[in-house]
Amino acid sequence: MRGLAKAVRIGLGTLATLALCSTSLVPTAVAKDLTTPLPRQPLMPVVVAVSGPHILMRAERSFRITHDSGKTWAVANVPCPSYPDYCYPTSEVSDAGRVSGGIIITDTPTLKRYDAYSLIADAPVGSSYTLQSGESVISKAGGLLLLQAWPSRTYSVRSLLDGSVRDIALPAESYPSLLGDGSVIYLNPDTQRWYRVRPDGNSLELTSASANGELSGNLVAYVTGAKVCVLNLDTAATTCRGISGKFFFIRAFNASGVLIDTTKNSYVWYPLSGGKLGAPHNYAKLMRAKGIHYDQEDGENGAVVTVKSTPAVRMYLFKANGKVTIRKIPWATRAAVPASLALTPTSVVGGGATTDFSIRNWIRPVTSTIGAARTLPGSSGVAASGARLATFDQASGRMTIYDRGIKTATGKDWGDRGSQVFSGANIFDRSSCRDHVLVMDEDCESTSMLHNAKGKQLTLPGAASGMVMEDIFGDLGVLRTGDTTVSSRTLTVLNVIHPSQPNYAIELPDPGTGGFYTDVRLWGDWVAASLRPATDGEEYPVVVNYRTGAVYTGPVKSRVVALSDGFVVSRLPHSSTLSVWNFLTGTSTQLASTARIAAVDGPRLVYVASGKLVLTTVADTGRTAPRVLSVVTSKSGSRTWKLAIDVTKKLAAGTVSVTNSSGVVVARIKVGKTKANSLRGITWNGKTTSGAKAPAGRYTFRLNAAAADGSGSVGDVYGGGDPIAAVTIS
Repeated sequence: MRGLAKAVRIGLGTLATLALCSTSLVPTAVAKDLTTPLPRQPLMPVVVAVSGPHILMRAERSFRITHDSGKTWAVANVPCPSYPDYCYPTSEVSDAGRVSGGIIITDTPTLKRYDAYSLIADAPVGSSYTLQSGESVISKAGGLLLLQAWPSRTYSVRSLLDGSVRDIALPAESYPSLLGDGSVIYLNPDTQRWYRVRPDGNSLELTSASANGELSGNLVAYVTGAKVCVLNLDTAATTCRGISGKFFFIRAFNASGVLIDTTKNSYVWYPLSGGKLGAPHNYAKLMRAKGIHYDQEDGENGAVVTVKSTPAVRMYLFKANGKVTIRKIPWATRAAVPASLALTPTSVVGGGATTDFSIRNWIRPVTSTIGAARTLPGSSGVAASGARLATFDQASGRMTIYDRGIKTATGKDWGDRGSQVFSGANIFDRSSCRDHVLVMDEDCESTSMLHNAKGKQLTLPGAASGMVMEDIFGDLGVLRTGDTTVSSRTLTVLNVIHPSQPNYAIELPDPGTGGFYTDVRLWGDWVAASLRPATDGEEYPVVVNYRTGAVYTGPVKSRVVALSDGFVVSRLPHSSTLSVWNFLTGTSTQLASTARIAAVDGPRLVYVASGKLVLTTVADTGRTAPRVLSVVTSKSGSRTWKLAIDVTKKLAAGTVSVTNSSGVVVARIKVGKTKANSLRGITWNGKTTSGAKAPAGRYTFRLNAAAADGSGSVGDVYGGGDPIAAVTIS
């Protein structure tokens, strides 16, 4: 066995790329990429604004518009001046405002920039406006912004159409809202009455019933007692109707009417025509289903529009005549991109989908092609290693474990799920907050979890001391030690299954005051992490050889996604583009990826691009000699043992030698070549080569085989020739 723990300390100065270690690089024959299309699923569009027949929708980062109430569609020319990932006309914290004259306000939060956009012309109009220091947007309507300046707390109305600015006096804490004509309505906190301040400065007291109402144009819809009412802010005329069914809340509203959701999913439409609410129409049967979206922010002179995405994407136009028109939205589909991927020598496995977690986990066989998907239990994630596979289901909190396609165990109590890693016979569940950018220790207080292949939860090493486990490689784990916060750059690699094995302590290069490391990954002798220096807001991949101290720094700004045999997969900032960096040769390649996920297995990489699964081989990688990831030794009978061995790559036929405590080989067991990087059916009956029963004592197993690709003989998880398992005969 190995001796005392070894420590590798890396210099504290500026990051430097050291000389390549002794890994022998042999050009590899790169196989042709395999591709297969992913199934399609509803895109779930959101209604942004409606003006007559002009309807603007958003689906993810794509904007579509129709000028004929949904008969035909086109890509909308919504202004997105920078960072497309962050350009949203509507979000939880800011919306497009109310439509007026077919115009709404779009914003780019990262730039604090606002633009007026015409649904009718499908083009920006007027001039952009960038917030000044101390300014904030309180409300939007048409091409107008209601601004508040700090610390003076003064209000002004700015037009993006003509550039005019008008100051307006409002009480503090008045909750004002802007109307399309430039009027402002507000709640007087002293009188608890609502008022309207017209552009000419005249003030008008409104009915208090509008306090809990929904605004659209110059109308307010509200519920009082057992009635739904609409108030016209221009004429003060009110029209009411008795509520059909027990009221829940107003779902959507504009000049065409009010859509109410009552108990038991009964959707009732009250048409509005000639200033009067008409008789209610119950559309419970029509609308009762999941996947209904009521995200219409505002509308004018047109139908109230909602969308239902299951079983197919359809748009519902509720009209002032009491009728509803249903139209299919043909463009509202997308590839069912999995939320997680795993790769084995014989399959690609996917977990759920990033936009619809009702989609089940799946597995696809890999031969000369990527085969058809077969459904697996659960819908929340997958992990795989060789012949082993685990599926996860967040709803039940259960994982299901397979070996060679046979269900072998189940486990429970999977809580704060991030990304799961199956390596050898160990399953690591990284806390979800470890998959996000961390800026302080409080950002990730939840712990990760470790299970064995039987579903039993294992005790994390260092947990009592507050150490955070970041990743596993077979029986090895990498822990963040030191002060255990994200600012700590001290890591320890140790054997989590056999604690008597050696530890390796490494200190990552100094990121500078305020800098830190995230996304720690472990493979073989290498530890990778995303460096976020204090002087730069973007991450850089860094790789350290924990045995030699060699340091490699990535050539491009990107964040580590995965680490494998000689390369790092990372994601470029503000995009879904993946970068593959061979840190031994220094080469870097960008992939035409449209997903933020990838899975690796040796030199192979699977990712998603343009709605397809792509399986590729990274050139000049995968040259590390094979290693034993894990060994499961189970006792069968009084003196018979079965071994299940998992390795990093395919092996030719070989033997398992059995050695006594004196170092004498007492038996040899023939093993065939590996299938799916896993050896099964290895049995020792407790007898020596001569057939005699082995005497009491301690016996160790050693695997003797060579890699099928000629990269060398198999070693233990550290790469050495130590025994891989031990048993005791009593």
